[in-house]
Amino acid sequence: MVRDDEPDFPETLSDDYTADFLTILGGSHSYTLHWTKQIPRFFIIRGYGIEKHNHVRLGICLPTDATFNLYTWSPLWRPETKLWTQVLSLKELDNDTLGDRYFWDKSIVLLATSPYLINFNSRMLFVKFISYRTRSRSCTTDCEGECPVLQVTVLSGDRADGNCRHRTYVNPGTYRNQAGKMKTDEREMTATSNVPPVDWGAGSQLPFSSRQITDGGFSDWSDYMECSVTCGAIDGGFTDWTLWSTCLVTSGCQGYSQRRRSCDKPLPQYGGKFCSGSIKEEEACDMCL
Repeated sequence: MVRDDEPDFPETLSDDYTADFLTILGGSHSYTLHWTKQIPRFFIIRGYGIEKHNHVRLGICLPTDATFNLYTWSPLWRPETKLWTQVLSLKELDNDTLGDRYFWDKSIVLLATSPYLINFNSRMLFVKFISYRTRSRSCTTDCEGECPVLQVTVLSGDRADGNCRHRTYVNPGTYRNQAGKMKTDEREMTATSNVPPVDWGAGSQLPFSSRQITDGGFSDWSDYMECSVTCGAIDGGFTDWTLWSTCLVTSGCQGYSQRRRSCDKPLPQYGGKFCSGSIKEEEACDMCL
C-alpha cells in the first residue's frame, strides 16, 4: 500500500490471504495498492471503519491490458461493471457521493531513461470507498451495518507484474502529491486520550519526540454485583390440585374420579427437599345414580 504523498515509504504485508492496511480517512490522503507477486485473479477489499463523511480513494494495480468485473453490495448493489458508472478523471471520482463510480486510467506515462524515452500505460483502477451511515455510540462492529466492499475479478490480461509503482510514481509523477508531506510530529497525546489529534494516521513512520512511557494502572474496584447463583437450598412446593376428572367406570356402574398436583412450585433446588405428600387423589363414584 502506497500513500500518494509518501510513495517512497510503502507499507508491505506478506500474508498470502489477508492484509490489513491503515489509512487516513476523510479525503485528505489517497492511496494505491500494489502486489509483491503477480496480480490476483480475484480479490475483495473492505473499508473497515469507513463511515459517512470519512471516505478514502484507492487506486489498484491491474494489468495494462486488463479486462475486469467490479462487484459491490455495500453501500449499493452493483453486481457487474456495466451497472457502475465510469468517470473520465480522478477529479470526477473525488466528487462521487454514491460509491458506484470508477476511473480506469488509460493515460500514457513518459519515463525518462538514458538514452530513451519509454512510454508506459498507467492502467490503474481507481475507486472511492463511501458509507452512507455514521456509527452510533452503541455500535460494537467495524461499521454501522455493512462496511463498504469491492470485489474485483481480473478476466484477462498479463498478471505477472503486480507492482505498478514504476509507472505511477515516476518523476514528476502521475499521482505523486507533495501537499501532504509529513514532518516530525511534536504534539503530545496522553495514554488516556479518547480521541487522537486531527490528521494522525498511516504514512511514513516518523518519531513522536515528546511521547513519554506511561505504565498501566488499575482503576478502583467496582462494587460487588448480586450473586450470580441463588445461595442456599430451595425446598419444593406443591401446585394447586387439578379439578376432579370425570368418573372412570371400572365395573358396571362403579368407578372412580381422580385429581393431581405436582411438586414444581417451586422445584427443589440446591439440595432442597422434595414435596412431602401425595401427588394424586382418588374417590369412588357411581355412574348409575
